[in-house]
Amino acid sequence: MFDLISNIRTWSDLLRAKGDLSEPDIIELENHLKDEIDDLVTIGLSTEEAFLISVKRMGNVHAISKEYSKVSTENLWKHLMINPDGALDSGQNRKYIAMVIIFSLISGTLFKLP
Repeated sequence: MFDLISNIRTWSDLLRAKGDLSEPDIIELENHLKDEIDDLVTIGLSTEEAFLISVKRMGNVHAISKEYSKVSTENLWKHLMINPDGALDSGQNRKYIAMVIIFSLISGTLFKLP
């Protein structure tokens, strides 16, 4: 039989281990997960189905941590100043900067034409 409490505890332990979240954030997310599960059970899903759907809707640990750290004022500056994913290297940065300059020049020229 599916043990909802145990699975929620395992999920929140995973957030603690892999995420960059404070304990109040984890408790808030756990409450949100429980509310989502309750809503899905109310419409007729089993607790196991509701748990799986709710966890999927919440997203992966990295995405949750990233979104919560954007909201957290203590960590906001980190996301404004540092690229946490390391997704953009200098070549991509140059490409994006060049595109912005080109599109700015084109839009400025088009604005002056009429």
